[in-house]
Amino acid sequence: MLSKFNAGAGHDDLKSELFAVLCEKEESFILDLWSKNQLLFFCTGVVQRMIFQSGNRFHRRYRTQSYEFTEAILNTTDEEYNADKEKRLQDLETAIDKDLHWVENAMVKLHQDLGSMEKISKVTKISFNQVDRIYKKAKEKLKTSLSGKLMGNYIVVSNEFVLDIPQDVTPDNINDILDETLEYMKMRLEGRMIPSKEKTNGYIKEIKPLKAKKII
Repeated sequence: MLSKFNAGAGHDDLKSELFAVLCEKEESFILDLWSKNQLLFFCTGVVQRMIFQSGNRFHRRYRTQSYEFTEAILNTTDEEYNADKEKRLQDLETAIDKDLHWVENAMVKLHQDLGSMEKISKVTKISFNQVDRIYKKAKEKLKTSLSGKLMGNYIVVSNEFVLDIPQDVTPDNINDILDETLEYMKMRLEGRMIPSKEKTNGYIKEIKPLKAKKII
């Protein structure tokens, strides 16, 4: 497995660091991974972090700064480089480390290094279909994270009002109508009774049912 990674002069140290990580784990943890055929995949993820994660000792000692990842993900060049794209890259790297399960994290970093599902499947001995499922799920999580949405289960509720406003309505009337509409929307969301049409100003023609959408 280690031969698949270009660790340069640090190859032997990379092997030693990997064994050190494994020795720190409980025996039951190692045996559980082995029984699920995930031990090689776990080791691959550890090696990935050692090589590509800038905060660890191995990376600081043996790896040099490279902008290949930036160009591959954000399609930038020296002429096009700007602070906004640098921030997007930092956000992506943060999301990979914080928002993904360790299996998904390793899968994304493997794809960055190897470039294809077939190669990942060959290195990890995991079926192509399973590799594809894990990678796609990881991508969806990253898209959600980078789009600014919160991770988790959320409900978005909307309410549509149909207004019948004559042309001679003044700006002051419009403001009153909007204020009343917002108040009725608040009533609906709080489950309170909305006044009948006879008790309103008559501009609200229809209040449609609430619509709820679940965001995963």
